[in-house]
Order: sequence, then structure tokens, then C-alpha cells
Amino acid sequence: MKKALWIGGGLLLLAALAIAIPSILAAGRVSPEGPAWLGTLRTLRAAQMDFRANDRDGDGKNEFWRKDVAGLYTLQGKDGKPIALIEVSTSQAEKTPKAGYLYRAIRFADEPPLDVQRFAACAYPATPDAGKNMGVISHEGAIYVKAAVPGGVDVFPADPLKEGWRKLD
Repeated sequence: MKKALWIGGGLLLLAALAIAIPSILAAGRVSPEGPAWLGTLRTLRAAQMDFRANDRDGDGKNEFWRKDVAGLYTLQGKDGKPIALIEVSTSQAEKTPKAGYLYRAIRFADEPPLDVQRFAACAYPATPDAGKNMGVISHEGAIYVKAAVPGGVDVFPADPLKEGWRKLD
């Protein structure tokens, strides 16, 4: 009888884990590298560095893409095809959450006009249940994290540490 209870309890636990684990992973909250949105910010920086180094818009200038996040996928390259430096899901994440987060290009406090020799982006939870933190990254590569505010931020902090942001290593 005790053996049957142990087996029944073990099966119940396995069933609960089978339901819970995929949901947690899909929400982007568990990863060896941290939350999924951190990886997406790193991907945006890598795409921007590629865009600049390889003159992806073909204008003869090495500059960053500053209009939006989507252009890092949708902008037509010299061959007429999308440059696809990021995933489609990331390019759509200005309006459609990716793993619960939205992403957008942001400006610096001393702009306009936009300075194409630098860039910044923000990741923020689409809903309060999606996450507690938001993050920003710039051409310099450091990611700064802070408690999320609805809608994220529109401007890269002039002095992130003095403005309450925490720098990730």
C-alpha cells in the first residue's frame, strides 16, 4: 500500500512538473544565460554592430540603424532582400511581445537630430505579469537593468548608475 502511495505521489509530481516547466521556459524566465530579454538585447547590439560594420543600408556610410527595431530585419539590402540581422519575432516585438517583452529603439537625451554613430534600445515587460525588470543597451555594450515602469523608457539614461540602473556584468 505504501509503495502504491509513493508511486502515485511521484506520478502526480511528474505530471505537475510536465505542465509547469514548459510554461516557465516559454515565458523566458529561466535560462542559463538569464531572462530571454537579456539575450535579445545582446542580439540587437550584435545586429547593430553588423549593420554598421557592413554598411547594410548601402549608403556608403558606416552608421547604426536608428529608426526602429524592425528595420534590422525588414530593411532591404543591396540585393533587394530583407537584411534579416535579427529574428522575425524580434522585428515584430515593438508591438507583439516576444517571451512577454516588448523592444524599441530609444534616443539619447541630447538628441535630436538622431546621432547615427550610436544607438540604444529598451526591453520592457508587455504586462506586469511578464516580468519585473526592464533593460537598456547602447552601442557601448553594457546592459543596465531597473525595476520596470509601464511602457519602458524612451530615452537612454544620461548616467545610468546615478539614475538607479544596475549594470550587468
